[in-house]
Amino acid sequence: METRITLLREVSGGSEDAWAELTELYQPLISSWLRKFDLQLSDAEDLTQDVLTALFSNVESFGHNGRVGAFRAWLRTITHNTATDFLKRRGNRDLQLGHSSFASAIKELTDSGSTISRVFDRQHDLHLLSTLLGRVATEFQDSTMAVFRLHVIEGQSATDVAEQFGVSRHGVYMAKSRVMRRLRELAPGFIEDIEREGTC
Repeated sequence: METRITLLREVSGGSEDAWAELTELYQPLISSWLRKFDLQLSDAEDLTQDVLTALFSNVESFGHNGRVGAFRAWLRTITHNTATDFLKRRGNRDLQLGHSSFASAIKELTDSGSTISRVFDRQHDLHLLSTLLGRVATEFQDSTMAVFRLHVIEGQSATDVAEQFGVSRHGVYMAKSRVMRRLRELAPGFIEDIEREGTC
């Protein structure tokens, strides 16, 4: 996988392959996040496409400031602005359709400390982590990947995972270390970011 900054630069340069990869990465994430709310399916699909279009249209304006989660915060801003425009276009009809909780959630996306923003950020990190894992899965034994997923993705303790697989806690940590090392090679920068934030 290209690093996110390299990928964005290639999208900005007009690379269709880079745009296809960016879409493949982020369409499922945006769609699944929107489906958490009471949007109609057609609205969720339309809004997902609107966010992706806005992402593409504004990619040249993104400047990484070196902070952890800079792209993720920018994606939240893009989602907020696009969804706000979406709601404005529909006016009062949204309240009749039951979109009030969605409207409230969208407002909270501008506050990085809000519950909604933290959920968005964690879902973002876990989605990309799962995507990366799918790309390295064949490089490890099934048991190693299962241990990693239970301990890192699902958050089970090393003790519980060790008991399930009949290994030591050290074995669980070693499995995590081996997979994380490979993920750092595949996506430099991203894994370090989510490690610092405690996602994995």
